[in-house]
Amino acid sequence: MPANALLRAGWVTKSMESLAQALRVFALVPVVMLLAPQGALGRDHAEFLERVDRIVEPYIEANWFTGTIALYQSDRIIYQRSHGYADIVSGQPITADTKIRIGSINKHYTAALTLRLIQHGVFELDDPLAKFDLGFPDEIAQKITVRHLLSHRSGFEDLFTEEYINHYQSLKTIDDKLPLLLNRPLRFEPGTEQHYSNYGYIVLGAIVERTTGKSFKQVLEAEILRPIGAHHTDYALTDEVKDKALSYTYTWAGRKQDVTHRLENLTPDGGMYASASDLVKFYSALYYSDTLINDRMKAIMMSGYADTARPWSEIASDPKSIRLAYGGGPGVSAAVELHLRDRLFVVVLANTDALVAEKISQRITAAFRGDDPPPMQLPMSVFAYGYLKEVGDAAFLSEIESTLRTEGYEGFSDRPFNRLGLELLRLGEKDRAITVLSANCALFPDRANTFDSLAYAYAEMGKTELAVKYYEQALRVDPTFESAKDGLRELTQEN
Repeated sequence: MPANALLRAGWVTKSMESLAQALRVFALVPVVMLLAPQGALGRDHAEFLERVDRIVEPYIEANWFTGTIALYQSDRIIYQRSHGYADIVSGQPITADTKIRIGSINKHYTAALTLRLIQHGVFELDDPLAKFDLGFPDEIAQKITVRHLLSHRSGFEDLFTEEYINHYQSLKTIDDKLPLLLNRPLRFEPGTEQHYSNYGYIVLGAIVERTTGKSFKQVLEAEILRPIGAHHTDYALTDEVKDKALSYTYTWAGRKQDVTHRLENLTPDGGMYASASDLVKFYSALYYSDTLINDRMKAIMMSGYADTARPWSEIASDPKSIRLAYGGGPGVSAAVELHLRDRLFVVVLANTDALVAEKISQRITAAFRGDDPPPMQLPMSVFAYGYLKEVGDAAFLSEIESTLRTEGYEGFSDRPFNRLGLELLRLGEKDRAITVLSANCALFPDRANTFDSLAYAYAEMGKTELAVKYYEQALRVDPTFESAKDGLRELTQEN
């Protein structure tokens, strides 16, 4: 399994520290505000807002969503609902002003700041890295431009190297993270392909600091946050943020576990905290005023950071001009969907995970278009654990594949069951762990990782013969699979 997937999605593997025990579930109190006059949406306003409530309720009933949902039109709140606790233990409720981690939505702030500095002549969009003397080898620094960094076309790999995963909590600044890929080869020739790279936005932060002589935080506050009056936004390390929501992972048992202590440290690629209203202030100022950037820069931003002959007025009035921003990770899920022509903002901030914010925002958007949004679908591991408890081990093994298809789970990977099985093993539910991991092998017989995990479970249970059998099967699938080689070697040495 890729290292970045492990860290971002919080997958449990035998090489990672296990999560804390599940916290007990507390009662949650929703707060709803309907503030706009009838007809604000140019359609049946009350019916639309009733549909929003119907969309949200199943996520609340499943103990999945806690956070704030806010719909704005033309800078007016038309719907706002805060639900659940910022801190389960203390009983501190989430309010409209609670700061919730926004993940990679942070990148839009970094991009806006970069374009603002370009607009002010501090540097140029097509300036190469070589101009900023950040320590990159010359053959790389001459090829990569600011534009490439903004559009994820630099050729940089993503941030999640083995070094990062092993030491991420000690890496707290741009200077701490910049060396990680400083001398690594590029993934492709700059400008020829596109590959999402958090690292590229860390490099943008380094450019901001080098060209201004100030910290990224100082420049962000002076150029973006203070001009828009964002008083509930913090670019700060998690421990330093006041009035924030703690971050809870949504477990396979449908409970919440506090993972705030496991969060990555923020840099310009992600990790800020903001309230829903502050996000609306930012995007409103960004696209509906000249407070932050001019129309040319807006057009460039909405065109994938490419130069465009289309005037901003044309782009802004196009019904297809929709700005999407999502952020996620363990205990983090944030979504902003901005319909430029209709001036409609859909903001969902959750202090839980498993993509719950974007699942809700996408369904709200479908309702706004007049479509019927699909029903809520639980994370696959949550559904599977409930189904296993309901039908038992034998029926689970024989029926899970067809049941998943019937329930609409399509295009899934081996990771959810791998995570579930290893977590059940850790908690002592050994028989259920074997059932889940065996089902995973049946679902994905071409993945060495599934057999490796099943072998590991048998080894932990002292069933050496079965462990050897499945380690060998993993190596038949992939003779280069190092984890299986290591596991087999350990068992051989022990015996």
